[in-house]
Amino acid sequence: MVEEAELPEVEVEEEFSPIVVRGHQFSAKPISVEEAILLLREKDWDFVLFPNTKSGRTTLVHLRADGNFGLVRRSELAMPGITVKEMLRRRRGRCAWKT
Repeated sequence: MVEEAELPEVEVEEEFSPIVVRGHQFSAKPISVEEAILLLREKDWDFVLFPNTKSGRTTLVHLRADGNFGLVRRSELAMPGITVKEMLRRRRGRCAWKT
């Protein structure tokens, strides 16, 4: 067992402040769910947020941990104070994001 007196003094770093390290831009042109899934696969993204041509509503298609796709409609995205990541975590119990 190591005694506390034997441990080296450690300098405490500043508090961690997350930053945006990358972003994606794409056309806000309305697309179908099928087109969104093709875009998601083509770009190797975890989710695509888009105006749905069929419903006219903002829709999110995401890759589920089981390899299937999830579909979230605007009414579920309109929860104040809930991030997309938190909403997905609640829907599937956990949220695994690629970095």
